[in-house]
Amino acid sequence: MFFKETLQLLIHLFILTQIAGYSYNRPVLCCNSTWNPNGTTVLNETLIGSNLFDLFIDQNNSIYIPNQNNGQIPMFPQGNFSSMEHISLNLINASNLFVTGEGDIYIDTFYSSVSVISEMKANSTSLSSIPRMNFCQQCFDFFISDNQILYCSLSEYHQIISKSLINQWNHLVIAAGTGSAGSTSNTLQNPRGIFLDETNQDLYVADCGNDRVQFFKSQTLTGTTKVGNGSSYITFDLSCPTGIALDSQSYLFIVDSHNNRIIGQNSNGFRCVVGCYQSVGSSLNHPLSLSFDSTGNIFVVDQRNNRIQQFDLLSNSAPPLTLAGVQLNLNPTLLPSGWSLCYSATYATAMGTSSLPTILSSCNRTNLLLGCRPIGTVNLTIAAMGHRNDVLYNCGSSSSCTHIANGVGWYYSDSYSWGFVSGGDNVTRNHCDSASTNAIYRLCWHTKNDGGYRCGSTIELNSNISWEKVIYHRN
Repeated sequence: MFFKETLQLLIHLFILTQIAGYSYNRPVLCCNSTWNPNGTTVLNETLIGSNLFDLFIDQNNSIYIPNQNNGQIPMFPQGNFSSMEHISLNLINASNLFVTGEGDIYIDTFYSSVSVISEMKANSTSLSSIPRMNFCQQCFDFFISDNQILYCSLSEYHQIISKSLINQWNHLVIAAGTGSAGSTSNTLQNPRGIFLDETNQDLYVADCGNDRVQFFKSQTLTGTTKVGNGSSYITFDLSCPTGIALDSQSYLFIVDSHNNRIIGQNSNGFRCVVGCYQSVGSSLNHPLSLSFDSTGNIFVVDQRNNRIQQFDLLSNSAPPLTLAGVQLNLNPTLLPSGWSLCYSATYATAMGTSSLPTILSSCNRTNLLLGCRPIGTVNLTIAAMGHRNDVLYNCGSSSSCTHIANGVGWYYSDSYSWGFVSGGDNVTRNHCDSASTNAIYRLCWHTKNDGGYRCGSTIELNSNISWEKVIYHRN
């Protein structure tokens, strides 16, 4: 048993590494995660200067901060605050930076160079300008994707632009905003922080002037309000959001700057996680950006207090499950007390971005069980249970992604497919999983506003009204 659990953990960690591959941290958090409301000042003005804007934490927990006072970048390897290294670049008023997985540093050089952003290669000591980045506007924030696309938030131009770092002479591309201030779905007003969900190449924008966070599907210029002014869901009121981060499930964490707090999202919606009950000494004062370390602790740039605050993750656990692995011919009436049916529909019923928020709002508990069966029968042909964050592990449109937990390989996307396989079995998602190995242990539902697809070895159920999809939930 110990060997099996150890092997499963190693497979799980391997898959996470293969999926993530990012230079920054997107921690795996449970739906009931909490943080210490009292922050610890880990860095102050003496070490990192004043008028802070940004910090970057890589997957080794090394922390980089641009120091506007001396033009250097203090770096604290592996989060060791007693060991500081200086990267000397003679910068002038550098506000933001980004570090790639290869160790290349991209830094704001609006006041230091002809290029608004410059690059310092790993193991180099000099900066190189980036072609076509020589316009007269500073990037309030920028983000570099794993496929070498640079995104820049032009706050005063009310726009997000992007450009290739591989084909460096390619023209700039508009990623969001029209260049004119506005509050419509395709306009922005003084956007600040940005974050790219690299699973789908979707863009999140802290639209400060409109007190909202906008979501732009890849290569789409029409946005959707995720939280704040104009959101279609019950959410928090924001006041000039300035920073964004995502966890492994693509849940949002937002710097609500003028309200001096951090807002977090989980399966139950949005809630305040830091700065909820301000007290003297621990209060944030005009926070600007946030980053996670690898264990899920939150680091906040507390600008007007000239410090970096660390808020420790206190709890990140979920209640135990009673059944492990994929179950065949399961009688749901024999489930332990507390499980209840929260969703059922025929395989002909479409599921997608328009219906999933309602489904997940109804199925809102800590544990979920997915299953399927012929209409009129009691037993589920196939079923599996898991903690909510595992069942909803965002694999985007990856054809081979799974997330192994509780002996089940889970995958989810609100615009591709949702399902599971047994343990470490491979999937072939196009859009649904069409693989035939251990077919009886496979379930897949289309989530691109289409019907089902498979219940075990029974496939091509997209328009079938004789089979049903079911979800049970339990705290």
